[in-house]
Amino acid sequence: MRTIYKAGFQLAKVRFVQAITLLMSGGIVYLGSWGFRGPGANTAPDHLLGAVFITLGLVFTAGIWVYCQSYIARVEISDDARRLRFTFPGFVLPTRLEVGTDEVESAGSHAGYMRSGGITVNAPWDAIRLRGRWLGAILDWQGDFVEEDLVSQYLLGRPPVEKKQPRRTSVEPER
Repeated sequence: MRTIYKAGFQLAKVRFVQAITLLMSGGIVYLGSWGFRGPGANTAPDHLLGAVFITLGLVFTAGIWVYCQSYIARVEISDDARRLRFTFPGFVLPTRLEVGTDEVESAGSHAGYMRSGGITVNAPWDAIRLRGRWLGAILDWQGDFVEEDLVSQYLLGRPPVEKKQPRRTSVEPER
């Protein structure tokens, strides 16, 4: 198998956000537990606040789990171009999924552009559907397209790009 796409440095960013999210989630759940076991925590408002914090921490953990199960870290194609192997960051360890090229279809492109106050985010991506998988996949445009024509053909459902021959000029090279 040969690699046609890899997330590159974007994968390092995803792993960093995953680590920060898990640390924050653990802290939020720990703070929430004080609503049940802290000094004087035998009143209903303390229990309610603790439950809210614990739920919030668990929701953050579930969110990063889903994201890491759908973010494409690497795509490889078989030598006969019939199978694709997707690698996802996974929750702790990377997960792999191998499918036929006919089991992949594009589900749309997203500009990923957002401007809020002084912050601008430019993170375009494509949604990819893999037949038989309930969760879609995210192809980050800021990753490394090692073989762009194969990515276009097999992942995005676009016809291969015709390569044009360079035009010859009538100018003779200097000697």
